[in-house]
Amino acid sequence: MTPNLYYKDDWCRLYNNDCMEMMEKFNDKYFDMAFADPPYNVGVDYKGHDDKMDEEAYSKWCMEWWLQLVRIAKLILITPSRGKMKMWAEDLPFPTDIMIWHKSNACTHSPFKVFKFITWEPIYIYGSPEARPAHDYVQTAISVQPDVGDHPCPKPRKLLNRLIDMFTEPNALIFDPFLGSGTTMFSAKSLQRRCIGTEINESYCEIIKKRLGQEVLPLELGE
Repeated sequence: MTPNLYYKDDWCRLYNNDCMEMMEKFNDKYFDMAFADPPYNVGVDYKGHDDKMDEEAYSKWCMEWWLQLVRIAKLILITPSRGKMKMWAEDLPFPTDIMIWHKSNACTHSPFKVFKFITWEPIYIYGSPEARPAHDYVQTAISVQPDVGDHPCPKPRKLLNRLIDMFTEPNALIFDPFLGSGTTMFSAKSLQRRCIGTEINESYCEIIKKRLGQEVLPLELGE
């Protein structure tokens, strides 16, 4: 496979490739940090990835890309989804630590139809960060992102800003195997971190290219 370099600037390199084939090309511990927000296997149309695998195949696939991330990155952050925590606990290595992403403006009904619980998602940490974060949670609001095109489930820019700022220093090298709408790369660039990422779908690569071609907006770390 020849790497398909879709976009490049002083801070970023975007490849329109399958992440598994691309990760094989990197040396051990090449990256300071990797962030992975994988498809959750719930039937979302990602235009290039089968999000309806049987559970055994999905678990096997997660182990394959996880093993590559462990090889190439010193520190790994993964958002596995609440719904897949049981699978990760049974089939994949337990994380070094777990943080909570607290979605401050989102809520779900309780089964008792009386209270509402604020929604949250786990962030799995593998490896030891150079500096221990001051908190074991990240709180950001869910907001509309007008520049992410038709991507069905982009992560908020404030979330990635907070995580990148917490776990890396300026000029660190970050990898994202599932770039999606490119928020990891956009946040890394705004925080003066270098970033390499892969996205298998070319239409999403075009969204990322347009976002990165914009003047980088002032960074947002707060709520």
